[in-house]
Parts: sequence; structure tokens; C-alpha cells
Amino acid sequence: MSWFGPQPASIRPPVITAARALSSAALLLGQTGAGRGATPVGQVRGARRETRGPGASRYALLDRVRGKRRGELPASPPAGRHTSPARFATDRARANTRNGEGCSNRPGVVIIAAPSDLLAQLVATSLIYAHVPTCQLHPAELADIELEWHGTAVTIGGQPICGLLWRGLDAFDRDPGLDPLIAASWLAAASFPSMRAVNAYDPAAWRRGAGWSVWKDRLGECGVPVQPPPERHSTSPGTRSLVACGAVVAGPETKCVSAAAEVLESSGVRLATVTSLPDGRVCDVDAHPQVSDSLEARRAATRIADYLAA
Repeated sequence: MSWFGPQPASIRPPVITAARALSSAALLLGQTGAGRGATPVGQVRGARRETRGPGASRYALLDRVRGKRRGELPASPPAGRHTSPARFATDRARANTRNGEGCSNRPGVVIIAAPSDLLAQLVATSLIYAHVPTCQLHPAELADIELEWHGTAVTIGGQPICGLLWRGLDAFDRDPGLDPLIAASWLAAASFPSMRAVNAYDPAAWRRGAGWSVWKDRLGECGVPVQPPPERHSTSPGTRSLVACGAVVAGPETKCVSAAAEVLESSGVRLATVTSLPDGRVCDVDAHPQVSDSLEARRAATRIADYLAA
């Protein structure tokens, strides 16, 4: 009996046993003759004969992100990073502006750094989230950028800028890949009165190379105890402290280090490392530090982004 009543015997479906079904599947998969015994009874394998090898992906379409087939992820550059010609990341800021005014009239911030610079990437991300037009440039792209002065404003491609973070090559090193005239132009822009720059050097520091000889004299004139750097074979090479915008963000925060951070900030140096000896004296200042620790980079990036976005 069925729901629709008894069915005639002539149209009843034939009963197929499990053994016959497995035998038919083996024939469809080509397992005949000697190969029929390779698959045990009760185990039906799919079209893939062998097991999935190491490194094989179950999402083949998603792996080819640079293709143009339907269903694939679009290829996109890193967030907030643009190459020459200079472009400012303002789309997100314009979309999130509450008062409805465009963000193109707001002065932007230029970050000159390599893509591998952790501190620069953190500062750029913070500025974009703060709706500040941000442009990241590689030091090799500076030759193609139009840097202009218009009265009391500095512009790049018609976009006024009010902040500059220089994390590229050290402008005071005579590197063959960096034109001295280009470096001088950008350092002059950093010293512009309306520019918030990290770092901005005055003419005296610029002329003398912004090395330890400059900061030793500056710190000594301001009453900070200083001492020449210890020799390499010394048992006490000193302890490094990272300072950002006049505050110690990593390392010992002694009285001498805090005083040195204030003196450096008044001289336009808002990012540096100060090395101090156990007796408290300052023995070295690096105005172009390489920050590789993630915690130190986050702390310094927070203060620098607040200063550039102010």
C-alpha cells in the first residue's frame, strides 16, 4: 500500500541490493578486473582517486585573487597607500564626515617611508581613521612629486598639507639614490612655520648634520648632564629610551631623559632615542631611530598621529 493506493506489480520499482549498487559504482569508476578489489565493500570514493596532497586548497577560486573570473576576490592595494602621482586617502574620510562638508579642503599629511616601516604604517592608519587626508610616499617617488609654496601654505598637486612624517632615508647621509636638492626641499618644507613635522631641523642642526655633536651642545646649554658615548668595550653601553613629542614612550624615564625629551621637542625633534648611562647622564641621541618593537611603535604612533592631526 502507498498513499495513493495499491500499485500494480508491473510498475513497481525493482529492488536493488547494496551489493549490486556498489558493483555498479565500481564499474562507473573504472574499477574492473584486478582494480576492483582496491576499494573495499561499503566504501565509495569520489571522483578524486588519491587523497588531497599537502598545500592543496579547497577554495581554488578564492586563491586566484588576481584573476577576473566570477566569484573571485578583487585585488586591492594596502589600505591608505598610494603611489605616484600623489593621492590622498580622502574617500573614507569624505564618506564618514557628519557635517556633509567635503574633506578635500582640509590640509593633509604626507608620510615619507618605506612600506616595511611599522611606525609609519601605524601613523597612517590612525590618521585615516581620524578622517585626515593622508598620502604615503616612498623616498624613491619624491622626484616625481610637485612640491609648491603658495604664500603661507605648502601644496602637493594642489592639495595643501599641514603635516609631514619623514621616515625615509636619512637626509643627512649622502646616499646616491637620494638627490640632495630634493632632500633639501622636503626638509625646508618640514621647517615651514605652518608645518607640523616629525622631525623638523633648524638651520644650525641641518648644517651640522643633526648628529650627537649638535644635541650634546643643545642639551648641555639647557642644563642636561651629558657625557661622550661609551666605548664599545665598555661594560655599561647605556640604556635606550624612545621619546615621542616630548614624552618617554619606552625605556627608562629618568629625570635626565625627560629633560632631554623636552629640549629635543623645542628643537623640532619629536621622535628620537635617548641613550643614558646608569649615573643618569645622556650619552647619545639618535634623531632617526628605527623602531621595530610593535609595542614601542604603537605608543609612539599614537602620540605622533595626535600631533599631526591637531
